[in-house]
Amino acid sequence: MQAMLSSHALSRLDRFGESHRNAMAEAVLALFLARDGQILAEDRTTSGSGHAVDLPIRRIAARALLLEADEILIAHNHPGGDPTPSRQDILATNRLERALFPFAIRLTDHVIVAGGASFSFRQAGLL
Repeated sequence: MQAMLSSHALSRLDRFGESHRNAMAEAVLALFLARDGQILAEDRTTSGSGHAVDLPIRRIAARALLLEADEILIAHNHPGGDPTPSRQDILATNRLERALFPFAIRLTDHVIVAGGASFSFRQAGLL
């Protein structure tokens, strides 16, 4: 993960990964962060299906504005065991990044966990 993330953010991300690596439905974790890495809030969303999760872009952006967050870290799981982002994952991540840009809120990373592996949009150069 990123060296700039606080140990608290990394710990929450690790706990989400451990608890959702083999889950049957997709879930989203959103961490809202202050400039210094302090976690301002954490939101989770779970879908009813195991095939897709809708990234709640409006809700994430609105919550970030209410909290006056400087950064957001998103994570979600892939029940199928492959952390490779789908086309929908890439498009949703791009839409979220564009929605946050006018407010100077940085999408720090979007991490996908599956089985024993993970995929970082930031490390892959997709953010």
